[in-house]
Amino acid sequence: MEWNASTGGVIFSSPAIGSDGAIYIGSNDNKLHAFHADGSPKWSFNAENWIDSTPAIGPDGTIYVGSWDNKVYAINPSDGSKQWEFETNSYVIASPSVSADGKIYVGSKDSIFYALESNGSLAWEYFAGQPISSSAALGQDGSIYFGDENGTLHALHPDGSSKWTYVIDEVADTNKSILSSPALDLSGNIYFGSGNGYCYSLADNENNASLNWQFLTGDRVDAAPILGTTNDVFFISRDGYLRSLSSLTGGLNWDAFVGDVFYSAPVIDSNGRVYIIGYTGGGENHLSAFESNGTKAWDTNQSEISFSVAGIVDSSLLLSESGKLYYGCYDGKLYCVDIGAGPATSDWPMFQGNEKRDGAWPSYTLEIFANNEGYGQVSGAGIYNPGSS
Repeated sequence: MEWNASTGGVIFSSPAIGSDGAIYIGSNDNKLHAFHADGSPKWSFNAENWIDSTPAIGPDGTIYVGSWDNKVYAINPSDGSKQWEFETNSYVIASPSVSADGKIYVGSKDSIFYALESNGSLAWEYFAGQPISSSAALGQDGSIYFGDENGTLHALHPDGSSKWTYVIDEVADTNKSILSSPALDLSGNIYFGSGNGYCYSLADNENNASLNWQFLTGDRVDAAPILGTTNDVFFISRDGYLRSLSSLTGGLNWDAFVGDVFYSAPVIDSNGRVYIIGYTGGGENHLSAFESNGTKAWDTNQSEISFSVAGIVDSSLLLSESGKLYYGCYDGKLYCVDIGAGPATSDWPMFQGNEKRDGAWPSYTLEIFANNEGYGQVSGAGIYNPGSS
């Protein structure tokens, strides 16, 4: 354990990291907290109700977050001052996503999905018909993907018009709500879980979606999936199992019991290790690390591990480029653990894709040297992907 830092309430939010290395996380003390890289407080921003939404960092460093007070906030990263607020008709627990051009996308429990300009004005809105808790993923072409609480995965064009919808199957004695936030790969496939117990992979065919595969677990799949570097996708289910599936076929590579996990998504590092925190009963919560073949590398139940997990963790794990693992806990603290490896160079190694939690397909700038006197520059979304060759 490198350090821990206290907030004033239970933490359901997940951490995000800004370009200056500061860590941002919401708390049920109605505040968004900012901490320096050493864990010392930077500032806190007061909302009017709980902040369960995970903050997202925009291209200019602005922080965007939703709250139970029905609002989406834009916060100055330097001093925590409010730049603007946008009010929806119900509470916002989904996490905002931010595109390379600075637009903010977020769903609300009012069943409306909003696109906001960087100045806080409404660009457009889309009526999903059901409450939205799923955070959106933004594709290479600007397509927007999110689920609703009646089992529909929505795909929108960048202008807010519907591209297609995909309705998942009813399963007896289950709730088919999609609380899971999608993960995307380079080929345009969409991965997500559902309350009906299935893990899904869909193909985007422009005018419709087709099912690549589905995999049945033993309980709800509410946490977001992540992608590895060897055609593998990882799902966590309420039946207590972490599963590695083939992203190509949906076949099971391996599974491991980790305990009950509600909404916390795992993370994968550059060595292929997967990290997850589960509740194993009797007040016991453990952080576990698994090798790429499913062998347990270690967990905090082992005597040689010098720290323990102090409470239930609904916060999705974050892994920084510097090899620091962060998570929030029900005990009201943000924790930092040095694991010595950064995130995997996969298409989607953690919840919302990256440490900024912007949910966007990465944009890169490619410099092309034409001659000794100058160079040209080409930029665009997804022109280079670190997880591909």
